Amino acid sequence: FCYLVVLNEKFLTQLASYLLRQIEQVLSEIGIILNNYLNNLKNKIVLNQIKVCIDNMCFNSIVGAAQQ
Repeated sequence: FCYLVVLNEKFLTQLASYLLRQIEQVLSEIGIILNNYLNNLKNKIVLNQIKVCIDNMCFNSIVGAAQQ
């Protein structure tokens, strides 16, 4: 069997519009996932920097007390 499909301009426009919406949806979801990942990573880095600062302050306090 051989099927002949006639594609008219209206159908192609609707198809392109649908595909564009699907692509935008996927890109939006990827963007949200990446944004959440980057925010979590940034929060971990900030927490780690705070911990390093606290550790340094404690170390400096101990060393300063030992030198006096």
